[in-house]
Amino acid sequence: MSDADEFIQGELVPFYKRAFDAFKQNHHAIYSVLDSFLSTPVGIIRPYIILEKSTLERMIQDEPNFIKDPFATKIKYHRDMTIKFL
Repeated sequence: MSDADEFIQGELVPFYKRAFDAFKQNHHAIYSVLDSFLSTPVGIIRPYIILEKSTLERMIQDEPNFIKDPFATKIKYHRDMTIKFL
């Protein structure tokens, strides 16, 4: 298994699950709105984000802030994100 695979399976996926579950629990009203919006077809444009591994590592270290205040914490990393569309 490559280093990237180990990082994704060992650190990134568990971090994502913990942060996602905390968001659903702490912000259930916002989650419900987003879930209903994103579960309907949005068309053929699909956004995705490109991040460097070092940014992902910093985000994982910042997990307590993602749990406490996900919006403000995510904004801290916006300069390191590249948004593209398929």
